[in-house]
Amino acid sequence: MPTDTTSASPAVLKMTPMLRQYLEIKEQHPGAILFYRLGDFCEMFFEDVEKASRVLGITLTSRNKGDENEVPMWHFLSCANQPSAFP
Repeated sequence: MPTDTTSASPAVLKMTPMLRQYLEIKEQHPGAILFYRLGDFCEMFFEDVEKASRVLGITLTSRNKGDENEVPMWHFLSCANQPSAFP
């Protein structure tokens, strides 16, 4: 999915700044499954969460449920006040 909004589709243009940043980071690390820290939660999106759901047996949810720009996702509480692998 392109992150250059000058040639992006309308779906990309409607993305939040957070999702754009997620995609920019993902573009830099295409072979990794990216956990994105957002406040007290860690989240996964798009292809990463679809792969993880098959391996881990987790149930997906989505941003913009029912919308044409629905984004598959999953998140969990990261226990922000505890030592974590997510700096």
